[in-house]
Amino acid sequence: MANRTVWRTTASPWIPLLMAVAFGLTSVAPASGQARKSGRKRGSKAPSTRVSFNTDDGVLLSAVYFPALLETGPSGEPDPDAGKSVAPVILIHDWGSRSSELYPLARFLQQTKRIAVIVPDLRGHGQSNRQLFGGVEKTIDHEKMKPADIMKAFLDIQATKRFLLEKNNDKEVNIEMLTVIGVGFGSAIALNWAAFDWSAPVLRTRKQGHDVKALILLSPQLTRRGASARTAMKHPALRSTIAVQILSGKDSPNHKDAAKIYRSLHRAKEGRTPPRIVLVEFDTKLEGARLLSSPLGRDVGNHMTRFITAHIFKKAPQLPWQARQFKKRGG
Repeated sequence: MANRTVWRTTASPWIPLLMAVAFGLTSVAPASGQARKSGRKRGSKAPSTRVSFNTDDGVLLSAVYFPALLETGPSGEPDPDAGKSVAPVILIHDWGSRSSELYPLARFLQQTKRIAVIVPDLRGHGQSNRQLFGGVEKTIDHEKMKPADIMKAFLDIQATKRFLLEKNNDKEVNIEMLTVIGVGFGSAIALNWAAFDWSAPVLRTRKQGHDVKALILLSPQLTRRGASARTAMKHPALRSTIAVQILSGKDSPNHKDAAKIYRSLHRAKEGRTPPRIVLVEFDTKLEGARLLSSPLGRDVGNHMTRFITAHIFKKAPQLPWQARQFKKRGG
């Protein structure tokens, strides 16, 4: 099948590499092979910050933000406009999992390219366990959520995007270059939010929505406890505009969903270069965070960065930075 690749297990030392990157023991060389000045001392830990913000339905969302490692100029300070070419990435963990499992991947992306990453705790997970709505505060737990409550998780991604819109207006990122990566059922949340983002009406006075340009779905799961992304996959933007990379172990439990997403979105007549919809299959039963921490993890990470390069960085002239007007809730 076109745009379908099978990768065999190799002895890539991904676990030591991820741990080294996560704790600042090494850095990943840029694609050009030339050393870059990032303004960070050799051996020091790459920066990250715990942040919090509210969703439209009152969940106090907690997240960790990994800012881009910008090059410094002759003065030792980053170019004040360098952030206009930084691609933001929202990294969504699996339902019932921990966001911390994805921090090593976030640091890898942070140090590989000019990328800033934010990893939220989804509602009812980690530190995102409080909701204030209608003047009533309650503790929320993902294990007790009904399907309708799980479906509202797309609001977590919308609130995360608003945080990135603020970073955009501070010239730290370019929201036009947004990529969303989902793991497991986090992929379904990514699909649902992408459909929401591209459903925003086009206004003459200001731009709203239509920001996510690429989705990366690792070991995707389409349904969970009655919640689903099947309707989102029918959205015109997913069928014609947004670039989608699907990565899956071909013997893993979720591979049927990965293949289903590929068949639903792939159109042989598109003939685009690079292809808009790509399915990468690995010769393994592993999935999600376990796949990332296996010897195949390095290949997974490299596929992600190459996809972002092809569909975001190489198209940067078509995605110019612009200041954005947005409401605190919405936009």
